[in-house]
Amino acid sequence: MAPKSFPHVDSLDTQTRLYFAALLLAQVSRLPVSPTRGMTLSLMGDLRDAALILVPWPCSDWTLEVRAERTPIEDLQWRPYVGAGRFGELLDLLRKSLQLLPFDDKGNTVRVELWKQLSSAEASLFFERQLRKHQFDVAWAQDLLYAQRDCPHPLSIASWCYCCWAATRHGASIAQQQRAPDATLVREAIYAELQRRMSYLAAGKWANCAFPPPVAEPKNAIGKIFVSDLAPMGMEFWTVPASLEGLIKASND
Repeated sequence: MAPKSFPHVDSLDTQTRLYFAALLLAQVSRLPVSPTRGMTLSLMGDLRDAALILVPWPCSDWTLEVRAERTPIEDLQWRPYVGAGRFGELLDLLRKSLQLLPFDDKGNTVRVELWKQLSSAEASLFFERQLRKHQFDVAWAQDLLYAQRDCPHPLSIASWCYCCWAATRHGASIAQQQRAPDATLVREAIYAELQRRMSYLAAGKWANCAFPPPVAEPKNAIGKIFVSDLAPMGMEFWTVPASLEGLIKASND
């Protein structure tokens, strides 16, 4: 049953606070909620399961629901349990609560898990853009999840971006050599190259193979809140692997 009023912020776990803060920040600031549409859908699904919002799924939207909101970039419909006039108030409460998360073993474990989620999504976004640039199917970006799963040591977002860039360029070269491009062959070539580059970087055989962005702050709501309120680390969000050791290093620099 839907709650009659918004629950107290302190009753929510850290991940839920971050997710809901990201949804609200996106709504008031015209930002993507998260790096990828898939992550945003998952995030909104978790908020629905926590009885914080309503979503029209499995329908694409509510044709007769005039009180519904739409994420400004992803164009996903949702309905809050509070009026839009309270978005700013709730956002402030959520962000202040995130800033109070202790930098102890428990708090840092939560930070690392959220950082891993964001790292995977940011790298997937970069991979999608590279695939689109070369007119490949962006659905192939899901192959990155398997490469990340098999990686023997964590890599930074910037290093994964390098691997995705190199792998997609390799696939484009293979496609140009074919009279009639075989999509399956090209996809497998991209994945094999992705694994090859990943293996060399994880083994420490190549240095300075990384594509960090020109600015430190992520361009989506959840990333902005993470690096601002939960784990202030500047450029190291991109250049340091998402791990407890990486978090400690970034915090001490």
